[in-house]
Amino acid sequence: MMPSERALHETEALFAALSEITSSQLDEDHLFELLYRQTLRLTHLDEAQATFFLASYEPQSQCLILNLYYERGVRLPQGTLPLGQGVTAWVVQHNRPLLTADVIADQAKYGYEVVLTEGERASGQPARACLAIPLRRGDCVTGVISVQSVLPGVLTEGHLALLTLWAGPIAIALDNARLVEALRHQAAELQARNAELDAFAHTVAHNIKNPIQIVLGYARTSLKRFDQLSASSLQENLYRISRAGQKLNNIVDELMLLAGLSQAPGASAQSLDMGLIVAEACSRLAELVENYSAEIVMPAVWPCALGYGPWVEEVWTNYISNAIKYGGQPPLVELGATCQDEGQVRFWVRDNGPGLAPEDQVRLFMPFERLNQAHIRGHGLGLSIVRRIVEKLGGQVGVESAPGEGCTFWFSLPTSAPDLPEA
Repeated sequence: MMPSERALHETEALFAALSEITSSQLDEDHLFELLYRQTLRLTHLDEAQATFFLASYEPQSQCLILNLYYERGVRLPQGTLPLGQGVTAWVVQHNRPLLTADVIADQAKYGYEVVLTEGERASGQPARACLAIPLRRGDCVTGVISVQSVLPGVLTEGHLALLTLWAGPIAIALDNARLVEALRHQAAELQARNAELDAFAHTVAHNIKNPIQIVLGYARTSLKRFDQLSASSLQENLYRISRAGQKLNNIVDELMLLAGLSQAPGASAQSLDMGLIVAEACSRLAELVENYSAEIVMPAVWPCALGYGPWVEEVWTNYISNAIKYGGQPPLVELGATCQDEGQVRFWVRDNGPGLAPEDQVRLFMPFERLNQAHIRGHGLGLSIVRRIVEKLGGQVGVESAPGEGCTFWFSLPTSAPDLPEA
């Protein structure tokens, strides 16, 4: 093939490759695969003799992240490269391409250190020729594309010119892929939020409607038959209206708490007096305990944990009230704690109720989720509030149960200060 024909062929190949990557709407993984194949095509290298990697630069950690790494045609796990090791790090530090016919022989010339890969050590054939091109966004290096070959001198100035042209579109394609991925992620989040808002609206309408109907029903009856009702009947109607109003107030309070948790920053972790917190929760539930003739059993001493007292009290109040309402007859509620190996304490509430099927356990902590079992009558907010509280405090929530064997609801808290997330 004449030199002019070869140049024309390489130009056509480059434009074909550019067209493919710039017109694609691929995620990063698929784009990386495409870039790998196209780069080998442009350099006319056999993948069995070449190493190819695409690295992104992390200024904060002063290292390179291997986003795509092929050694002799085999894709290897992602890794990191500290600056100062190898040609790629040199390219990042100097913000210019480097072509060397022999990376080992040129170490002293350029001032980098060659570190052999596992494959090179195993095969006894370290890469010799290397071409590394910086990927830029403006004046900043955002990554490096590197091609290496076990054959010394196989990469030429022509490859350097070709891959320098190739690097600009690669950087743009990668930015586009990341933008597409971010947009997909935002779209998925928006869809999830819309679904949650729909569920929220349904839950609010459904659960507020019932107590409102009770209030309206007894109020209308009392007004229409005021002269016919006895004092005790009127008193009973007012009592039912008051209870329905209190239920409405509780629902609104929980909705406000749930909405507030979505916007609240992480609270400062403090050492908890868990005995006092549990006592406060039980005090709030004293009327419920009496109405259900419930028995609550708890340890005399609690292990140390970190958290935010008012939020943790809400967790205990929710768990204990559910154990009383949906437990056995009469309810027996056991409280306890178990120290974990991962620097966490698992606190738990066990009831003697009918238990839950596995498919219901999976859905239990989802926002606005309602179970179909007749004995579950909550308004679907309490456990989602529990989950958000505990996750903000650096812990987890869960349930262990089987039909007919009761439920053990648990939450974990750290024993050392967690990095609490911002909402």
